[in-house]
Amino acid sequence: MLRIIMLFMLAALMLTGCGTGTADNSRQKQMPDNVSAVTAGKKVLMKFADGQGVLLLNDSQAAKNLYAMLPLQLSFKDFNHTEKISYPPRSIHEGLHPEGHQPVSGDLCIYAPWGNLCIFYRDYKMSGDLFYLGHLDAAGIRLLTDKQEDFTVELIRAEQ
Repeated sequence: MLRIIMLFMLAALMLTGCGTGTADNSRQKQMPDNVSAVTAGKKVLMKFADGQGVLLLNDSQAAKNLYAMLPLQLSFKDFNHTEKISYPPRSIHEGLHPEGHQPVSGDLCIYAPWGNLCIFYRDYKMSGDLFYLGHLDAAGIRLLTDKQEDFTVELIRAEQ
């Protein structure tokens, strides 16, 4: 009788370890925990010379600080073939402590030690020095990725 119970327990354990593969395993990239907060934030148009993208800011204090500065004209340059960076006219994160983030393509962040904005066009490793602010849409990522030289964009509040 004990062998039968053990056999059933082993079979149950094996079955629960096997899945159909239709759960979250089907996602290629794991989105950051705070991505769901993006929908609660603000829309910002990122106007390039040849098109525009939409930034969806999260509801963090740093993102609110950036939004309060708009409109802004910012010059971006490539950094490490991974991100485009720009320096805002004043601090966005003063008095705040970074929560850390593992960026994916399209993520808008602040790098705390330098105070620069960074928009990643490639996935990158976890950094405890990043504030996650929001995400750039696919059209904006394409425009950003195509830029080989330094460029300027205008950030303006989108009609909500």
